[in-house]
Amino acid sequence: SVRGETLAVEAPREATALREKIARNPDILRWETELRQRRAQLALERAKGKPNVSIGGGYKRLEEDSDNAFIVGISIPLPLSDRNQGGTMEATERLARATEERRLVELQIDQSFVKAFSEMTTAYGQIEQIRSQILPSSQTVFDAARIGYEQGKFPYLTLLDAQQTLFKNRRNYLETLQAYHLAKMGCSDIVLVDKGELTSGTTFHSVGLVSQFRTSPALMRMMNYS
Repeated sequence: SVRGETLAVEAPREATALREKIARNPDILRWETELRQRRAQLALERAKGKPNVSIGGGYKRLEEDSDNAFIVGISIPLPLSDRNQGGTMEATERLARATEERRLVELQIDQSFVKAFSEMTTAYGQIEQIRSQILPSSQTVFDAARIGYEQGKFPYLTLLDAQQTLFKNRRNYLETLQAYHLAKMGCSDIVLVDKGELTSGTTFHSVGLVSQFRTSPALMRMMNYS
């Protein structure tokens, strides 16, 4: 599980500084080992295609002259037909294929980064707008509607409309915070559920679902008190 402070947000860093960390991604680092192995295999196949020069020597007794001689021999095979061209070509193709596969992984990771960074930047801008402008404005309208309703100046529907608008903006604020943190972690396809039974925790008590208004002023005062 992941724990953190939902309301804590910070301005996104420069994309260039974050992109530098892509090279340390495990999915890319594993290709470094793969490419080293492919290069070593290619070097081995090339070595197999080179003539194997062998040098030998020995001592020989010359009976006719009653003398001793030291003999040195050099053996150089002539690569007239097979220079391991097939093995070298196959190793070369495997190295080229691994290089392209690594490049494809790099492109996929970079695309995922661009998408997550764009979503995080967008969510951060929306958070700042909702927190600094929309929520204070809707709270002001709600407070004015509540006071006017208590004084008999506004009907209940006006108060209910102000309440729904405020709760809707609060819900949008929480959803945008979730989108920001998920994008920051690079997560997708996330489903949020209650820690216990469904409707027993955050779902039942979420800001958008808790209503302080009922059909009579007495019930409303009771809800505000509780």
